[in-house]
Amino acid sequence: MRQSSLLIASIVFLAGPCLAQDSDKNQRAVQRFKSLDKNGDGVLTPDELPRKRLFKFMDKNNDGKIDLDEAKGVRKRMEEAKEAIAKQPKPSHSIAYHKVDGVDSRLLSLDIYSPKSEEETKSNAKRPVVVMIHGGGWAIGDKASKGVIHPKCADFLKKGYLFVSINYRLSPKVKHPVHVQDCARALAYIHDHIAEHGGNPEQMLVMGHSAGAHLAALVSIDDQYLKAHGKDLKIVKGVVLLDGAAYNVPTQIAASAGKERALKMYKDAFGTTDKEWRGASPTLHVKANKNVAPFLIFHAGDRKASEAQAKELGKTLEKAGYKASIEHAKDKTHSSMNRDLGKEKDKPTASIHKFFEGLLKTPPAKKEAPSSGK
Repeated sequence: MRQSSLLIASIVFLAGPCLAQDSDKNQRAVQRFKSLDKNGDGVLTPDELPRKRLFKFMDKNNDGKIDLDEAKGVRKRMEEAKEAIAKQPKPSHSIAYHKVDGVDSRLLSLDIYSPKSEEETKSNAKRPVVVMIHGGGWAIGDKASKGVIHPKCADFLKKGYLFVSINYRLSPKVKHPVHVQDCARALAYIHDHIAEHGGNPEQMLVMGHSAGAHLAALVSIDDQYLKAHGKDLKIVKGVVLLDGAAYNVPTQIAASAGKERALKMYKDAFGTTDKEWRGASPTLHVKANKNVAPFLIFHAGDRKASEAQAKELGKTLEKAGYKASIEHAKDKTHSSMNRDLGKEKDKPTASIHKFFEGLLKTPPAKKEAPSSGK
């Protein structure tokens, strides 16, 4: 939230006067632009505006430079983006799926995004369910954050799905297997109760980004976590992994040698021993005849670790007799892989819809975009 506020403040500072009707203010805006344009070539480059997030937002055509027209239009685009977010759906229900003394109840809760009215919810009791597991290095993140929800939630609802976003306890206060145990408990709760909210428990699809991709893979491959709640892996009908890189934790830790920040993240999440690391590795738990659902695994841009881990997991699943598809989202970054999901003409979004619809006996019934909920 603080970063978003700083971005907005920066945009207002630079671009606010550009939209003023008063000619004097427009002239001052031009002067400000020229003051930043150190070499006088009529465009701003990253070295002239060394604020990465602000620069990316202002560079509308993604050509690596900002002209005066882009600077003038940035506030309008910011206002349009804010309006679009305001129109996004709100949870129809926020539910605690578990309770642990001394633990913030929000960490053990889930949000259900459903159609625009209780009447429509009750009359559509067979909507397939997409369960989203957020990323954040197993240490940060939240089920309701903008990057997790928007615009993917509205897109899935519009196409006939129910959307559920879950939280789980975070490191360093906890470590493996607590994260995946929480995810399994949430999935079991959803399977038991989602029909009450208009969902089909027999059409539950799981998706995760980054650390959430690791957890989506692990809970859908290692059957011990769902078994603890009387469930089988077959309750998960399909899995989508968005640019994870810890499907084989020992390999990933070895590849992170010398990168102290990354090593701390993995050790805070998974402990310090090879036994713990292997226990947390989805790839190392793949076994035949375990009702593992089909996987669609993405790796983004030039992230070599993500590519290697995705391909290893995919090959391991196929060797055990399961279906796994690997897609390279070459034009995406780790962040945009998640942030752009649900946008019109987004290629990974189209692939995911095709994948999910291929798993369902009948395609979801498309509905008009939902309202803001309760």
